Amino acid sequence: MLVLNYLITDMLSRLAAQLLRSVLAEQAAREMVKVFDGIPTLLRYIHALHTCFKSVSSKLVLLAVV
Repeated sequence: MLVLNYLITDMLSRLAAQLLRSVLAEQAAREMVKVFDGIPTLLRYIHALHTCFKSVSSKLVLLAVV
């Protein structure tokens, strides 16, 4: 079980590193990281936007049905 936990953690770390490299390859993303004082703040902002979008889009679907 310990080996499995290690393998999963290692895999997630590698995926996170690859995602970070991919995102930071874009100049606009690098600028956003600077503006938002780092990755955690930027991720919170993106999550908030996504949550807001989901809320609005679900209301639009309900309006379309009515």
